[in-house]
Amino acid sequence: MEDKEKKKLSVFIVEDDAFQVFILEKMISRLGYDVIGKSSTGEEAVQLAVQLKPDIIFMDISLEGEMDGIEAVIAIQEKISVKIIYVTGNSDDYHRKRAEKTDYSDYLSKPITKDILEQSLKKLDP
Repeated sequence: MEDKEKKKLSVFIVEDDAFQVFILEKMISRLGYDVIGKSSTGEEAVQLAVQLKPDIIFMDISLEGEMDGIEAVIAIQEKISVKIIYVTGNSDDYHRKRAEKTDYSDYLSKPITKDILEQSLKKLDP
């Protein structure tokens, strides 16, 4: 039986900077989570999130394409229930107020460390 074996939570990364994706994916994997998908646009993020049904989405706000991360989260949350952690360089009041219209678990300002990431994930997975 796998009662003692805790199910790894699945993570979907939405970020348009390839280097940031690489770093984030490494940290998330080292913390014991499964990265099941990645996207660089809001439009693709909505499609893949609905398809993959991750437990957690790490969402950047500034993305390639027409749809930013906040708009993508709104569209995703209309379709599925998922925990959102914003990881963004946009920590100004304008973006924070827009983000508050979504149901998110954490709002992290770049650059982030493994410790910051771990603290954020612990809030979701006690």
